[in-house]
Amino acid sequence: MAKLKYHFIINCISFTFITLSISIIQSLNLIESIKVINIYQIFLMTTLVQVLMFFTNKLHITSTFLLIVVNLFNIFIVVFPLGYYFNLFDLSLSSVLIVTFLNVTSFFLIYLGSMIKNQCDASLINLKIEEMKNKSK
Repeated sequence: MAKLKYHFIINCISFTFITLSISIIQSLNLIESIKVINIYQIFLMTTLVQVLMFFTNKLHITSTFLLIVVNLFNIFIVVFPLGYYFNLFDLSLSSVLIVTFLNVTSFFLIYLGSMIKNQCDASLINLKIEEMKNKSK
């Protein structure tokens, strides 16, 4: 259940980050305005990516590099076919570059954030264990 909650939170963060990024790109007139239905489609895509990541994380991949490659692959096999199907972007070089940049950037920012959170949690747990050891002496 904890892993499901983790992926739900990551999905919400991903959706928010991508939606805000699209708003910024849109305000720079680099892309056309998106419709409300597109927001739902983006949420569907981020959810499908997280479902894929949930299952691929069960493969117990021990290499961090390989896990990053697999997760980026998960993103691209959802985003490009569905994004094109939903007419969120065309397959021009500029669109592909923008979509790739947006997805890779959001992945690494969210990955970095979760690594920092995990490190903080580990430090807090170690501190609690140390306090318990000191009390029992």
